[in-house]
Amino acid sequence: LKPVMRGEASTADIAPVHAAVRDIEEHILHFLENHDEQRIASADFAGDAAKAKPAMVVSALLSRSPTMVYFGDPTRTTIFDYWGVPAHQRWMNGGKFDGGQLSDDERRLRAFYQRLLNLSKNEVFAAGEYAPIDTGNDRLFAFARWYGDEQRIVVSNFDNQSNREGDDYDYGV
Repeated sequence: LKPVMRGEASTADIAPVHAAVRDIEEHILHFLENHDEQRIASADFAGDAAKAKPAMVVSALLSRSPTMVYFGDPTRTTIFDYWGVPAHQRWMNGGKFDGGQLSDDERRLRAFYQRLLNLSKNEVFAAGEYAPIDTGNDRLFAFARWYGDEQRIVVSNFDNQSNREGDDYDYGV
């Protein structure tokens, strides 16, 4: 997903990578960042945190694998940075834990992740079957998930030109 976010690979590369690990997918942890990697928002990676949204939709909904969400500075953090992550402190809001000090952008980002992670708990995504859908477009990735009588189609748009600030529709959530 990282090369796709950076425009260095096609979305057509995603399904074969996923197919190679489908037999062990329930034992794999999905994440886009962790404490010792460059943040997606850093200038040396993608330069914009919003570029992670389509990838996060794919990562969280593609398989039955659990998803880890990591937060921290826009470059790298260490395991010792937990005491002072400013956005987390603003969400804590002096012990109210209500996000009262978050900026509007931070609130929108939190709402995106809240919707996405709640959706990922749905049986279709948590236990359902998967099939890729060929979009014929190297910046769109689509797949179907189903469980029982319920079906979903997920389309993630990696085209940076069409992703508007604050508009989560382009990210499929």
